[in-house]
Amino acid sequence: MFVCGDDEEAKRIVSGLIDDAGFTPVDMGGTVDAAPMEAPRREGAVYGEELHERDARDFVARMRT
Repeated sequence: MFVCGDDEEAKRIVSGLIDDAGFTPVDMGGTVDAAPMEAPRREGAVYGEELHERDARDFVARMRT
C-alpha cells in the first residue's frame, strides 16, 4: 500500500499499521507527491491498481526521475 505525507513519524506509524495488516508499505514521499494516489482511476496513476511490492517500488522510482 502506498503512503505519503509530510510528517515522518506519522508515516512510520501508518506504515506499521499497514505492515500489521499484512500489506507492504511503499513510501511515495510528501503530500506534494500524492497525486498518483488520488481518484479518479487514470493512466499513470496507482489509484485503484493492484501492484506487487516490486512493481510499486519501480513505480515510485520512475515517478521520482
